[in-house]
Amino acid sequence: MAVKVGAPGLTVTLFKLSAHDGNVATPYRGANQEIDLTPLLGDSGSVQVHKDIGQPAGGFVLTFADRGGGSERTDTISAIAEPMDVVEIRAARKPWEHVGKKLPLLMRGFVVSIDRSESIGRDGAPQRSVRIVGNDAGLLWLIHMFVTQVAYLDDVLIDIFKFQVANGMTVEMLPVSKFIESATENVMNVKTSKMSAISSKFIPPFNVDATVKEGMVSAWFVAQFQGQYWNLISMVADKPWNELFIEDSGDAGEETPTVVFRPSPFKDMDGKIIMQDGKDPGFVLIDDSEIVGLNMARSRNEVANVYDVPPDAGSLDVHLQVLIAQIANGGMTDFDHGNCSRELFGTTRMTVRTGLVNTEYAVLPSKLGPPGRSRGADEYQQWYIHRRDQLKKLCRDNVVWESGQISIRGNELIRPGKYIMISRGGGAIINEAYCTMVVHTLSPLQDWKTTMHLVRGNGFLLRKRQADPYFREGRRSPYSVGP
Repeated sequence: MAVKVGAPGLTVTLFKLSAHDGNVATPYRGANQEIDLTPLLGDSGSVQVHKDIGQPAGGFVLTFADRGGGSERTDTISAIAEPMDVVEIRAARKPWEHVGKKLPLLMRGFVVSIDRSESIGRDGAPQRSVRIVGNDAGLLWLIHMFVTQVAYLDDVLIDIFKFQVANGMTVEMLPVSKFIESATENVMNVKTSKMSAISSKFIPPFNVDATVKEGMVSAWFVAQFQGQYWNLISMVADKPWNELFIEDSGDAGEETPTVVFRPSPFKDMDGKIIMQDGKDPGFVLIDDSEIVGLNMARSRNEVANVYDVPPDAGSLDVHLQVLIAQIANGGMTDFDHGNCSRELFGTTRMTVRTGLVNTEYAVLPSKLGPPGRSRGADEYQQWYIHRRDQLKKLCRDNVVWESGQISIRGNELIRPGKYIMISRGGGAIINEAYCTMVVHTLSPLQDWKTTMHLVRGNGFLLRKRQADPYFREGRRSPYSVGP
């Protein structure tokens, strides 16, 4: 029997962003420094990288056995790393495939905190460790905020559209993808350019991959906005119809943080993308020989058969009409569909607000003249009915979809926002599930494990459609033959 031996590659690099104020005693403080932290990990250090597309920022945790580094590094790493320094974590299961170039990027981010723990063991010897915690580029969307009072201090002409005026954005209604692009270019990339101007390392601007074609952003909806800039784009993202997250994209060494805004790629039971304009995000194939642990489950807790999509604050002038129209339309209920029938599951309601408005109109119905006001109101009502019907298609089969966790041997190709194909029994059964969260845990010279959270798994559906699935998927044991 063949024995697979892994020798994964790992590099952890710290980039100093700016010079420290005051007298500096160590050459590692200050600008223009690039420090390889990989040797400091040793055989007792660890690296953990966490990314969840449901959260604005991913995170990392670096753990070191605290020690000096010889004549050139006379102080602890806790005195070298500082908040807002940049950390790059790169790894590959087969590093020999990347000879002559950088390893694939697991995460690039900013240091948030550094802590040093010291204790005395029973033998009287000191025990010290250092932990560095940080977040990826999504952190910039969290630490930068719009505050009206600061806008006044900046001597900006402020009117009712305070946010747009202060940031140079249009006060017209915009297609939602255009709004995401405008917020990125006019707000966040201005912040990153100023950050690069005072640092020793270029901070790349955000790219935007916005492919959502349905929905407009009402200027009134964001006119009075205050708070973190992530909350601004998140409140118009219209989840669960769409997805909004940040990922690093590009070739190794040239990765750029990218704001991804796309229709939800969820599929129906026939394997077709449900959302209009939705695209298949691609997949990663995993053989069952790579699996360390797998736990999937189904539940009736997400079952619904009454659907309601009311307007959010951007369309309060048609709120009552929308409610009446949804009832009159007769499509609020889904009692007769087998996977959510009222006889089996009772009456359960799902209410999800939409912050977007009809794609075809540039103004609210109340702003139209009398001839167009009635027609405009009808069109707006149809938008919310359309959104409700999409929600119904996304959720009506929740009882058959599996969700859970899978742990495998470390794999740098795994990232949230892709489908995971799990080959069982030598390919006799290939299950599919959507990955929303990934955790890489690396212990140099010891282990690398990748854990994923999966949703919309079709394992149950495949078992119902195949003969003898228990035997077809295979059961590995000490007596199994094969690799």
